[in-house]
Amino acid sequence: MASTEEDNGKKPKTDENIEDHSAMTTVGTNLKRAKTDVKFSFSLLSQSLRLRNIVMTDYIESSKLGAI
Repeated sequence: MASTEEDNGKKPKTDENIEDHSAMTTVGTNLKRAKTDVKFSFSLLSQSLRLRNIVMTDYIESSKLGAI
């Protein structure tokens, strides 16, 4: 008697199972891309805030010296 996937407690491979796996893979890939995009966005935000801090510091120093 040949053992089948159903006998072993595994789901038989159907088109629905394959589509579910494909959808999960797509979601996983999209989540990785989103994570990368968020990291990049925070990096840009951090750089922007550092630049703003430098500019504001220079502005304050200039105004103290009466240049502005």
